[in-house]
Amino acid sequence: LEEAYLSSDYNMKIQILESLGHIGSKKSIKFLINVLDEPYQNLRVVAASSMIRCINS
Repeated sequence: LEEAYLSSDYNMKIQILESLGHIGSKKSIKFLINVLDEPYQNLRVVAASSMIRCINS
């Protein structure tokens, strides 16, 4: 999913970020931290939410 993120459109990026949160792997946290630099606020919010889910799982 992380590799697919780079070449995905906006809507697919949202889906990927939500999926990473649903999976809840702590290995995704570093990737999600990097997504916090995205220019789109919605992507940053979904990344932060997914990061919380990964931390708490």
